Amino acid sequence: RGRLDRDAELSALAGFVLEARKQKGSAYDAYWRSVRRARGFRDRVLEAVVLRKLAGLHREWGHGTRASELEARANSLEASR
Repeated sequence: RGRLDRDAELSALAGFVLEARKQKGSAYDAYWRSVRRARGFRDRVLEAVVLRKLAGLHREWGHGTRASELEARANSLEASR
């Protein structure tokens, strides 16, 4: 578990697997761990991809405004590459 918490890509992968297994809350946590690590490493590509996954969860949960905010952040990151 320790390496998973430190590795942005592994956290993103864990989130994807958990989401596919319908464990949305755990996926959400893994995605946010990934975003935090990606920011720390200034990996804008990974951060943007994972923000879109988070936006999808928010949209699924009926949080359209938050989903739009996350998508806007992802767009901003992609535009600044």
